Amino acid sequence: MDCVLTAHSYASLVTFVAVMGVGYGGIGAMAPAVAALLFSVEGLGELLGILFTGFGVAGLLGPTTAGVLVDHTHGYRAPVFVAAAAAVAAMAVVIPLAG
Repeated sequence: MDCVLTAHSYASLVTFVAVMGVGYGGIGAMAPAVAALLFSVEGLGELLGILFTGFGVAGLLGPTTAGVLVDHTHGYRAPVFVAAAAAVAAMAVVIPLAG
């Protein structure tokens, strides 16, 4: 996300967003296969429902929250830092589940 804050031209910003979009698309496409590999196909429908509900909620709330922050702060730093903080919080919740 640091690239969003330090992009000095429209072309560099578009390049970063394109790479990020391909990565996000890869997550969406690979999630069912990885979930089936890790948790087997038993109960896969329920697991994918929960997983993609999370994607949907994030897709609705993330851009809306970022837009409100940009409107209030007149800059892009706040949404980037809020997204980074949310990612760190999510990682803090998920890492203990790995054990």
